[in-house]
Amino acid sequence: MITSNQPPAIPTETQAGGFSFVVEVQPDWNLLGCNLETTNNFLAELIPTAPEDSMLYLYRREEGFAIISFLDGQWSEPETTITPGTGFWFRSPVHTWLEFRGEVVTGTNTVTLARDYNLVACPVTRSGNVSSELGFEPDDGDMIYQYVPKVPDDPAYPGYYVTSTFDGIWLPRQPFLGIGSGMWIRRQKVGSWTANTTPISGR
Repeated sequence: MITSNQPPAIPTETQAGGFSFVVEVQPDWNLLGCNLETTNNFLAELIPTAPEDSMLYLYRREEGFAIISFLDGQWSEPETTITPGTGFWFRSPVHTWLEFRGEVVTGTNTVTLARDYNLVACPVTRSGNVSSELGFEPDDGDMIYQYVPKVPDDPAYPGYYVTSTFDGIWLPRQPFLGIGSGMWIRRQKVGSWTANTTPISGR
């Protein structure tokens, strides 16, 4: 979740080639997502470094969450695959800026959505409103849950979900998804989400 007062993160070319962006993370829980691709889509390529004792939680529908720790300057499972469109929990011991590295995902990309809960991110390198700009086509009853992380010493941000429901239109409003952000989609049936880096007409 991008929570700074700066514009949404824009990928920038790095000296080593490829692109990178940074996402602000708060201490404790943050709902993030992968919008870049790397040579092997390994975690250690996508997020080379993190605060010591950080933990990343990948959702596995049948097994629950796989927990990967950052200890002694490296990930406990560095070759874990994280593909564009994957959402995940990131638990940080401190406030920091987390850098993502890789290549911009251009053109069209699709993620499969199961019935019920899916932890996802936009499958291309783009931010915007989830339907009118990012191409997610909901069915009536579909719900999106976005997490606003807890901000220390700020009672206005205790850590909470913002929920949007589709009933012909998004209520109370269409969700906006930033680069580097993840979200839960609760689907009424099996489907998919195809996003495109080319602007599309509004829905």
